[in-house]
Amino acid sequence: TIYSGQQVHHSKGVWNRMLYRGLEGFFAAVSPFNFTALGGNLAGAPALMGNVVLWKQASTALLSAWLVFKILREAGLPDGVINFIPSSGPLFGSMVTSSPDLAGITFTGSGETFNYLWKEVGKNIEKYKTYPRLLGECGGKNYHFIHPSADVESAINGSVRAGYEYGGQKCSALGRLYVPESLWPEVGEGQPMCFSVVCLSVCLSVCLSVCLSVCLSVCSSIHLFICMPVCLSLCLPGHPLVHRFIQQLNHKPVLS
Repeated sequence: TIYSGQQVHHSKGVWNRMLYRGLEGFFAAVSPFNFTALGGNLAGAPALMGNVVLWKQASTALLSAWLVFKILREAGLPDGVINFIPSSGPLFGSMVTSSPDLAGITFTGSGETFNYLWKEVGKNIEKYKTYPRLLGECGGKNYHFIHPSADVESAINGSVRAGYEYGGQKCSALGRLYVPESLWPEVGEGQPMCFSVVCLSVCLSVCLSVCLSVCLSVCSSIHLFICMPVCLSLCLPGHPLVHRFIQQLNHKPVLS
């Protein structure tokens, strides 16, 4: 149990013991659309430690989060411990950060949104009854570095799955592929296995707009492969698109 790690030895006349208690106020939990379990995690962890939680789930995945909430209630979660609050992001953010009772925020989502929450907490810091704790994970994209000795077929299949599975809409999606010049002919022309199985659509129209914008901005200067998801062969390290990848293309099926 959480209390099993108490100090064993005590000085004479002294008893040392650690107690865990909830913070003075409420936690705001903001969970993303792409992993259902994260909703139960971000809302459940503060509740397990004795905190009241206001849970705001991404509007594009309300049903799955609602089912998690119903499961928690059926399992015996008391009234008012975790409060499921569908809301627009800006409205929820402004409401919780302006409350003097805000004790903490657990968050998974975009860096832009977390920056906004952090700034609002800083702006209102003198209003709070305590110092709010902010815990945020803002995603990102991974890279593959292919060694000249790599098995090309495995490298192709692994890269395609990592880049396009789930429509690239996950924090671990592949966004950058480094290929030695000696292997590029094989990798660039290689055919992945079961490609249609792993390629899914993006969930928001704004994501599609960004992908199309990238295609239109580079097709005249960079070799472009389009097979619904996008693969760009970047030969110019200083190309402005490199910076754009970092800033805009998280959670989208674009691989360079």
